[in-house]
Amino acid sequence: MDENLSARPLAQDIARVESNYLPAAVFHVPREIEYGLTFYRNQAIESYDRGEVPSGAHLLVAGEGQQTGIAKVVGHRRVSLLGRYPPQHIEYYWVAPAGTSSQ
Repeated sequence: MDENLSARPLAQDIARVESNYLPAAVFHVPREIEYGLTFYRNQAIESYDRGEVPSGAHLLVAGEGQQTGIAKVVGHRRVSLLGRYPPQHIEYYWVAPAGTSSQ
């Protein structure tokens, strides 16, 4: 599979910028991305779309341009863009633990 369909190159791209292996969640991404990340990261992936928002610091993989929706879900938690994966229109973020502020 090529970089436009497989989650493998996305998982590799994320691993290059991730200093610590964090829990992960997804927001507005195709199911294939969620399932692929579960496989390639060898971890359960939570979904904001199902109301599964980790309370601790985590990696968030989201569809391109979803910053407003992310802000509505996480409230005042700090969110930092880590990178983009243009072939699949994906962005990934670090989200601060609950109880921390973006200020």
